[in-house]
Amino acid sequence: MVVKARVDGKYDVDLTLGGRSGKRIREKGFLSKEMARAREAELNHFYYSTSVGSDIQTLQEFIDLWYKLHGHTLKDKYRISRLNAMCVSLGSPTLSVFNAAMFADYRVRRVQEVSTATVNHELRYLRAVFNEMIRLGYYHSDNPLSQIRSFRVKQMELGYLDDSQIRLLLDQCGESSNPHLLTVTKICLSTGCRFGEAEFLLRTGLVSLGSPSLRFVDTKNGKNRSVPISSNLFDEIKSVCNGPSKRMLFNTCRSAFKYAVNKSGLELLEGQMTHVLRHSFASHFIMNGGDIVTLQRILGHSDLQMTLRYAHLSPDYLAQVLDLNPLTNCSHLSSDSKILSFEKLENQS
Repeated sequence: MVVKARVDGKYDVDLTLGGRSGKRIREKGFLSKEMARAREAELNHFYYSTSVGSDIQTLQEFIDLWYKLHGHTLKDKYRISRLNAMCVSLGSPTLSVFNAAMFADYRVRRVQEVSTATVNHELRYLRAVFNEMIRLGYYHSDNPLSQIRSFRVKQMELGYLDDSQIRLLLDQCGESSNPHLLTVTKICLSTGCRFGEAEFLLRTGLVSLGSPSLRFVDTKNGKNRSVPISSNLFDEIKSVCNGPSKRMLFNTCRSAFKYAVNKSGLELLEGQMTHVLRHSFASHFIMNGGDIVTLQRILGHSDLQMTLRYAHLSPDYLAQVLDLNPLTNCSHLSSDSKILSFEKLENQS
């Protein structure tokens, strides 16, 4: 860790610039973690801009520098390995020759190997590298990928379990040799959390003040959120929470869940083995009259468009068209007149 917390609540910076043989810098007594992080970024910026930044020639060196300055702070650790693999596939070009056409040729080949969604992710990853390095002052030209548009991706079908399938799955989870599987599955179905969020739930995430709830931290988008649960589920969690450490509530149970699904005979859509629980919560929430904005907050979606995928399941979906269209309140018109008037409006348009 470059930034270290002290017992007195302050923070120290312990940084080695230029690798193991480089210069070590230790500064102590920062009042907050943010101040220590800012100082770390300042030291990195000065070192790489004066000694290394000016020598960057290849795309690989450019990505390496981005990772040292910014990328290592991101939660998504898959990104750097994907960026490195792209460099190899692109032929490790120099920055001076790398352009949009080169990347366009690369993704024509790439889309034959992987899904269009994966290719779109790669475009966003590499474009973000250039954007960040421009902001930091290490790239003094326009982003070469700024004008490349993502491929249109067909919206994926979201599978969910009906009531009978949920009972069947819970029965199989209850018969599992993993003592925590049933409770973790119930948490996913009760809160809409991701399987990993329930599986690695911290003891501090079990909140009893006021109404019982679960607090999920270190989530996919980095934002913490709390979701209320029933008293029965709260008591069940307390009765089985003998996880592997003082911090964790449960043992890992992803493999046990996959086994329970296979044993139950349920046929799930590809790639939705554990995520079907999250989709099931969201689908039933909407079908039972829940609103989209509340669902967005529960699921922790940063973009409402992600949540709107469930809107069509609402019993009132588009029903207001019948009540709120401009001809509904034209009481002076007969039924035939309304139809003729509507057709006339359409012809005029």
